[in-house]
Amino acid sequence: ELLQYVHPDDLIKTTEAIAETRSTEPAATIENRLTTKGGRFLDLAWSIYWSDLDEALYAVAHDITERKQLERAKEDFLSMVSHDLRSPLSSIFGTFKLITAGAFGSIPQSASEKINESIANVNRLLGLINDLLDVEKLEAGELQLSIESTSVDEWMKRAISELEPIADQRGIKIIQTACGQDFPVDADRMMQVLSNLLSNAIKFSSDNSTVD
Repeated sequence: ELLQYVHPDDLIKTTEAIAETRSTEPAATIENRLTTKGGRFLDLAWSIYWSDLDEALYAVAHDITERKQLERAKEDFLSMVSHDLRSPLSSIFGTFKLITAGAFGSIPQSASEKINESIANVNRLLGLINDLLDVEKLEAGELQLSIESTSVDEWMKRAISELEPIADQRGIKIIQTACGQDFPVDADRMMQVLSNLLSNAIKFSSDNSTVD
């Protein structure tokens, strides 16, 4: 019998899906894991159909083992990004901010400028990590938006402030044209959009050019 090869954790949902096709639903789809002859598990996607005429269950299985492995690898990567990268970067960011605030004594102006550049780069990395985690929330339908009226000029000012040190390293000048308008948006999400656009503009511009 097929059920004896089903992974124990998937046995209940598989049994329920089969029972439903025989009672209320003529067809169903389900994903489960089956034990192979060699003792390993395959991830399968099933399309099952019960025929009253033949009094038989028809099923077509697709091997989705590779897809599931990629999904698990992505989950492991996001977990690593969240815990193993974000925490030390946040610590570095906080230390730099304390240094520039004079918590450890005065520092030369040249050193302060370099630290501010590092702060911008660390902040950018933290933003990229948050972007990755937001994608996961979006796919899970858990991404929440906080909509409020916000100034376009303020978005641009913040985006430029984050990325200007990177532009300065290549002699690229960023020019902001005032808009003077407010729009109802999620300010943090809009900042992600603008930062990505501005980052690409800097990346694909020639040295000593202008981004307007």
